[in-house]
Amino acid sequence: TEYADKYCNGKIDVLIAHLGVNSSLWENSNPNTAISDARTLIDGYFADFPEGKMIITAIPMPDEGTNVYGNTNSENNINRYGTVSSFLRYNKELYDLVEELKSKYKISYVPTNVLFDTDYAYPKEYKSVNPRMDMFKEMVGVNGVHPTPEGSYMVSDAILPVFYKKIVE
Repeated sequence: TEYADKYCNGKIDVLIAHLGVNSSLWENSNPNTAISDARTLIDGYFADFPEGKMIITAIPMPDEGTNVYGNTNSENNINRYGTVSSFLRYNKELYDLVEELKSKYKISYVPTNVLFDTDYAYPKEYKSVNPRMDMFKEMVGVNGVHPTPEGSYMVSDAILPVFYKKIVE
């Protein structure tokens, strides 16, 4: 509320919430907790801004061939199928939550994952994949979760039509 008072004349019209990947890796967390946390955020926003509007975005699938923990020091390691399954379940749970709350709030869900190109939207580097043949390099993903600026534009492309609709409601 302080932010709104200071920077927005006490009013925030539209909040775009990308409730990220950390909550979707369910081998370390409970899916009910992740969705409960999302509900808490949504209810809290509308308690402070009852005339506000909110857009909840899907999370894009992780980079193909890259372990989502590849950019961390975590010992966790899950297979590609498990990762994609977790992300799809999380997106479905978010969608169901938004559908449930539509009658109560001005809230929309954006399936940003459908316009996101997982082959080219994540950072990649040429790296040696065989320590005995260092001269041969292959392009590999170097961050399984965070997109390049161009990847962020793909997410924005999906949000834009829903954003326009929300601001004219």
